[in-house]
This record gives sequence, structure tokens and C-alpha cells, in this order.
Amino acid sequence: IGKKLSCVDEGHGILMERNPYTFWCENISERQLDVIKYITEPANANPFVLGEHFFKIKDYAKAKKYYEKFLERGGDTNPKNKLIAQRNLGVLYKDWGEEARGEKMLTKALEAAKLASSGVISGSDPEAVFYQDLTADLCYNLGVIYEKMRVFIKAKESYLEAIRIRKGTKRGDLVELYIRLIEV
Repeated sequence: IGKKLSCVDEGHGILMERNPYTFWCENISERQLDVIKYITEPANANPFVLGEHFFKIKDYAKAKKYYEKFLERGGDTNPKNKLIAQRNLGVLYKDWGEEARGEKMLTKALEAAKLASSGVISGSDPEAVFYQDLTADLCYNLGVIYEKMRVFIKAKESYLEAIRIRKGTKRGDLVELYIRLIEV
């Protein structure tokens, strides 16, 4: 067992086959190590990574739990992680009918994303692309929330903002945004 933990500590994972006596080691990512830590040492696992993991596998209740834990701790050294956690929590709240909580979370994320993007060079810079895409996504999801809350003027403004951002980037399909705008 000592060698097994040493292998994991060195950035290698032990992958078991169906036969319990066969295994091999390979380099794995830090995120994969955090998922392994969740299994072996749940108290020491990174809650953001776990939130991302559970969000991707569509276990939204666990994702919510870990994103909330991550935000309660104040995030981490990567400000993008906090924005992603806020965005994903806001979407979960929206999808679960908690529009007021979703609006609050997405608005907070939108303000932080706009502030962070003000210091980034625009264009095809990866940082700029991240913040443009995130800002457009946040505007779109706020539009959906306002539409559900029957605050149509704010919904329209949010959709128009998302369209404006998307038009300037030449990324993303604008058709759904146009359709939602027409429906409002």
C-alpha cells in the first residue's frame, strides 16, 4: 500500500483492470488526482475540481454541494475557477426553479467577469476569449432567468448584450439568441 500512495504522490495513477491482480501506472492530471483524493481522503480534495467533475458527469446535487463549499472558502488562487463555479451554480439554480438565487449568483459572476476582462487585451488572446465567452454565456442565462421571472425588459437587454458580444467574436451560434429575443 505504501508504494501505491507513493505512486499517486508522484503524479501517477494506478488503474485496475477487471482482474484485481493486474494494473499499470500512467501520468495523470492534477484534476484526476483530486478525484482520487476524493475517494481516498475526502477532506483534502479540492472542492472546485470535485464540483467540475460532478457537473460534467451530470450529478448536479453533488456538484452544487462542492461548488458551494468552494465559494464558502473564498475560491482559490485562480479567479477563473470562482467565475466558473458561480456560473455553474447560477445555471443549476435556474434549472431547479430558484430564479432569485440564480440571478444573484449570475449577476455577481457577470460583474466579476466584466471587471476581470477590463484588464485583458481583446482579440484572439486566450484570456480575452475566455472572458468574452463567459460574459456572453452569463448574459444569456440571466436573460433566461428574467424571462422565467417575467421581467421581459431585462431579459431583452440581457439577450441583446449576449448577441453584441457573440457578434464581435465570430464564435457561437446566434440563431438561438435571436429566436429567444423575438419570443420576448
